[in-house]
Amino acid sequence: MHRTQKIAEIQRLIKESSIARRILAEDMVALQHRFNAPARLRHSLTTHPFPWLGGTATLGLLTSRLFRRKPKPPPEQSHDLSAVKQGGIFLTLLGLAFTTLRPMAQVWATDRLKHYLGNRMRYRSTRGPQGSNFRPSNPL
Repeated sequence: MHRTQKIAEIQRLIKESSIARRILAEDMVALQHRFNAPARLRHSLTTHPFPWLGGTATLGLLTSRLFRRKPKPPPEQSHDLSAVKQGGIFLTLLGLAFTTLRPMAQVWATDRLKHYLGNRMRYRSTRGPQGSNFRPSNPL
């Protein structure tokens, strides 16, 4: 009788631990779902798109109004060439030249950089696996 009581107790403990494992597994799945914010957000966006669009539009409108710059007073209109006189015609033409030549200078600099890096990579690939500090152990 004593042995049957132990067996019954063991079976009860096994059943109880099985139930506890199942409850823990369910709780773990619930926690994973709760902390998986990207999946929850994606689900919310697909099930309720119009409130999200309305909220983002409203928030964008409010932030644009909040961070809006105050309008500057209009400059006084004068028909003289004070802007040219202030910086000089030379500086105006120099600025125009830099504005015109900048894209060409960027293309030229990019081309030179590609050429330099291409030559450098070609040189490294022809040197083989050794590094720059390679010294053969048995020189001829």
